[in-house]
Amino acid sequence: MKRTILNGLLLLGALLVGGACQNEMELGAPVLDADSFNIVTRAEGDVPEGTIAGDGAYNENTVQNARVYFFPANQAETETSVYECTVSAAADGKTLPVKVESYMYDNSYDIYVVANAPAGVNWPDGHAKLADLKALQMVTAWKKGGEEALLMDGVLPNQQVVRGESATVNLIRAMAKVTLKVTAAEEITDENGVKYTPDFTNMSVTLVNAATKTQLDGTYRPTGNDYTGVTQKYVMNEEGAYVHAPLYSYPNPEADATGERQNAYLQLRLPWLMEGGTGQQAGNYYYTIPITANHVANMERNHYYDVSVDVKVLGSLDPNDMVELTPNIFIRDWFDMQLTSSIDKFQYLVLEEDSTTLYNVTDYANPYVSSSEIESVNILSVKFYDYSEEEFSEYTLTQSDPYGPTVKGKRDSWNNYHAILNAEDETITFDHSIDTDIMYAKRVITIEVTNKEGISRTWVVTQYPEMYIEGENNEARGGYNRFVYGVRETNESGQSAVYDDDNDRWGSLGGVYGYKNSSSNRNPNQYTVYVTALSEDSPYSIGDPRSTSVTAASLDLSEKTDYEGKKLERYYPTKGEEADDIIAPAFKVASSWGKCATNISFEQAKARCASYQENGYPAGRWRIPTKAEIEYVISLSDDGKIPRLFDEGYWCSSGLYGDDSDGVAVRCVYDVWYWGEGKEGNASNNYESFYWGSQTPSSN
Repeated sequence: MKRTILNGLLLLGALLVGGACQNEMELGAPVLDADSFNIVTRAEGDVPEGTIAGDGAYNENTVQNARVYFFPANQAETETSVYECTVSAAADGKTLPVKVESYMYDNSYDIYVVANAPAGVNWPDGHAKLADLKALQMVTAWKKGGEEALLMDGVLPNQQVVRGESATVNLIRAMAKVTLKVTAAEEITDENGVKYTPDFTNMSVTLVNAATKTQLDGTYRPTGNDYTGVTQKYVMNEEGAYVHAPLYSYPNPEADATGERQNAYLQLRLPWLMEGGTGQQAGNYYYTIPITANHVANMERNHYYDVSVDVKVLGSLDPNDMVELTPNIFIRDWFDMQLTSSIDKFQYLVLEEDSTTLYNVTDYANPYVSSSEIESVNILSVKFYDYSEEEFSEYTLTQSDPYGPTVKGKRDSWNNYHAILNAEDETITFDHSIDTDIMYAKRVITIEVTNKEGISRTWVVTQYPEMYIEGENNEARGGYNRFVYGVRETNESGQSAVYDDDNDRWGSLGGVYGYKNSSSNRNPNQYTVYVTALSEDSPYSIGDPRSTSVTAASLDLSEKTDYEGKKLERYYPTKGEEADDIIAPAFKVASSWGKCATNISFEQAKARCASYQENGYPAGRWRIPTKAEIEYVISLSDDGKIPRLFDEGYWCSSGLYGDDSDGVAVRCVYDVWYWGEGKEGNASNNYESFYWGSQTPSSN
């Protein structure tokens, strides 16, 4: 089967001869002529069905206008442009006529194109540096119902301008795309026997904290005023499914983010019709849906966040206290149909996705197109980390070495992972049932697909279970990046005293110790536990265990300044007994660098955690764990998934955990789900300076 495949990115091509461009020309719909030097866009209609290309119904393939800059060949990164112009699309909606000077023919240039830039950009007059162009700030106020066109850019390197010949440049969209697919129970009956049915006709979804400002060089970090909420209503399509106009956001990176960074998430409004004595009565029920399983949504450029949920419970009638749903999430390159030169010989093999991330999803079909039959589909390897010992082990399962470590009498095996060819549907399906007894870390599966002409492509699947662990070793520099209220101990066997603002021994915060200061508690690793779902019979619930903030003065922690001269003002402590059964969705457990004296009081333990810092996770954010979190981590240790971190004799948020009151210690936890996974502080000094983290939440 032969098919003409183009990049799922918007393609620009056909550089012909010139006619309708001048510096800052009046935008309109120019008429093509035989002397035009044209940039022809090719996207919709040229991409096979089922690929993740732009949706023409929402103008994702539209080019309305563009700025075109010509640089000396192979010198775009270092030299200033030699010619530039602004053009609008011709009547065919695909061609950008460009007028060049006569001296430019038969010479080569690097050509930079910015398409569909929003209004208000502070463009330079005349010639410009590529870096300066990419550093321009651009703002888009996202609209209900979709956009008229999307911001894109691309570079065509070392292109000779020849009359009558053509070339192709890729334009890449500058934003992330998000959609939410919703299914729901046909009927729900509450405890009073009242029946509810979903009303999809009045359903809507809101992307909260969509970033509206960006730079094409990728360096911009949104601040508080850069976020907006965009709501799209659902309508029924021709197939009878309810869909909405896509939601968009410019990148929202967590790395090096400002203290005002907000995490994007989805809010679903689904009315349920209640059967009452006077007929059906509608109520709007609200749900919150994270865009990634660990609640860190970077909204990467050129990525498509394909989110789906199955609603089986009534939501909240209060939009400020929404019910959280666990989604299935596919994060993929928005446009990934990349062809090699072999396509010219009608020999090709293209996978719709070369990488796929699955959260608690056991199977996924990846479409392909090939110039010949598929000859083989093989799983090359399955890689993962084992955290059961203090020294992490990386396993690579292959056909010749198929088995992982034994956990609870079971072993993971290469034979449990399947890649299945369906030639009729032209798909490769990855299949792996998740056994939570042995799968407690992500799996990275590499699949090789080869056709009869010998062309091979690789598909990498990253699969996460509903609960997974990630470890980080902090042995080498822990003595330097761990602080308690500004005090550190760099000797791995040493100890230092640390006091709160009262500055007396009875106000001590438990001391600062090297991780080898004791014979038993010597684990230098930090462990992050991600809990996206619990079993139906679990006594625990997933939620926010923290209370409203308190003043630093109430903890005697208001006087210490960090390396920037800041002081702690407010702090979010853990709730008391009301949080005994709550487990945070993702939390990090301190390493043995955080060990303390075993006679620390409950009040001292709370202040110690409030002032604790380790490995770039700043002070002012750590807290005492809940009873449920301690029990959950102990169960992971009992199952052989991580070393023992807790036992009796530790403080939890409601008081002493266990019956051992001879010596009570504390091991602090950090809310990754709330603060994010990124490190903060003095990065240039490897986070080895004391730092109070911002108290700005990462999501509303």
